[in-house]
Amino acid sequence: MLIREALDLVDSLGFTLSGLQPGFTDPRNGRMLQADGIFFRGSD
Repeated sequence: MLIREALDLVDSLGFTLSGLQPGFTDPRNGRMLQADGIFFRGSD
């Protein structure tokens, strides 16, 4: 699953991305390879 698909899925479930905590990066170029997302569910 790619990030866009994951964000679309959690959005469809009523969650909003609040922040990202960086995980692994590629030491050769500094690109982020993994991150933890922090999501909040809006009130209904």
